[in-house]
Amino acid sequence: MYLSKIVLSWPACRNPYQWHRTIWQLFPNHQEAERSFLFSCIDHRPGKNISALLFSIEKPERIQSKEVTLSEEPKSLAGLSFKPGQMLGFRLTANPTKVITEQTDEIHMSPTGAGMNQRKIRVPLIKREQQEDWLKRKLDGLAVVENVMPQNEPPLYFNRKNRGGKIVPVTFEGILRVVNPEKFKEQIYEKYNEKGEYIAGIGPAKAFGCGLMMVKRI
Repeated sequence: MYLSKIVLSWPACRNPYQWHRTIWQLFPNHQEAERSFLFSCIDHRPGKNISALLFSIEKPERIQSKEVTLSEEPKSLAGLSFKPGQMLGFRLTANPTKVITEQTDEIHMSPTGAGMNQRKIRVPLIKREQQEDWLKRKLDGLAVVENVMPQNEPPLYFNRKNRGGKIVPVTFEGILRVVNPEKFKEQIYEKYNEKGEYIAGIGPAKAFGCGLMMVKRI
């Protein structure tokens, strides 16, 4: 596994929906496996290039591209490991949400007669206590959140197939205590399935720079 610093050019990052596809250029020989990398924006301002941290299974390559470049040599994280009770400072930009059922105006027919359609939609959690509870649930059995400060980020507006969308990221900063080192590593970073190795991350919207937890020893 590798940790890299990258830069996305403004023309390439104008539409956040293209970020993930643009970063794939750094892996020209890749097979698009499930989540083989995650990234987190360090500096994101309208009209400016994006600086980001990239966590990947493969080592990204230096390529000739006007859209994405490596700003530093990738750092190997082959020895990444944790200990029970270890205290870590962390930073995580995530997309805390919940799923609700919404009634639609469409009518459908069923054996019992006509009825209203329903659809499930994902909505952001905007209250601090809801955001903290969401993070604690995601880390349940892996680590204990000792303290945390959620910070709401500006919404990300994107365009997909000529349809607009929005996500509302939140950046969590705080301290956690590792409970189960192996499961913590597996659920947050390195996981395996029938397709091979991939990076798990936390929560949805990983293609928009969410889900990568950065940690440091304290």
